[in-house]
Amino acid sequence: MIPIKWLAGFFDGEGCISMTIVGKHRRVAVRIQLTNTNAALLRRIKKEYGGIFVQKTFKHKPHWKPYCALLWTSRKAEVFLEQIFEHLILKRKQAVLARQFFKLRHSLGRLESGSVEGVPRSERSYRARLRPEVVEKEASMKVEMHKLNKKGVLI
Repeated sequence: MIPIKWLAGFFDGEGCISMTIVGKHRRVAVRIQLTNTNAALLRRIKKEYGGIFVQKTFKHKPHWKPYCALLWTSRKAEVFLEQIFEHLILKRKQAVLARQFFKLRHSLGRLESGSVEGVPRSERSYRARLRPEVVEKEASMKVEMHKLNKKGVLI
C-alpha cells in the first residue's frame, strides 16, 4: 500500500489541481492530474486510488520517455483530494479552492427541477438550471485557480 503522506508529497511535486470548462453546457469542472514518466508507479497509484491512466509519446522527440498521467474529475477528484488534503503543502491553496468549489456544487445552487418559468426554451440547459450567482461564483473560482497555478514567482 502506498502511504497517503508519501502520495501527498509526490502530488505536491508532480500534481496539478485545475478548473476547466467542459461539456456542451460549458460548465466548470475540477480536474486533478498527476504526471510522471514512471508508468509502473502511476499504474500502482491507479490501482490503489483510482483515476484514469493516460500514456503518450512525443513523435517529434523520439529520445524522450513517454508521458504518463493519472486524471481524476468530478466526484472521483473530490474523493482523491479528500484523501490527500491534510498532508498537502505546496498545493494547499489550490486544494482549499477546489474544496470550496465542491461545497458550492453540493449546496442548493440549482433551481428546483422543472422550475424554468421565465427561462427561454433555448436556454433550458444544465447551465440555465444553475442559479446565476452560482455560475458567476464558479467562473470567479476558475479565474482564481488559474492565478494560483500561474508559472513564475507570485507577488
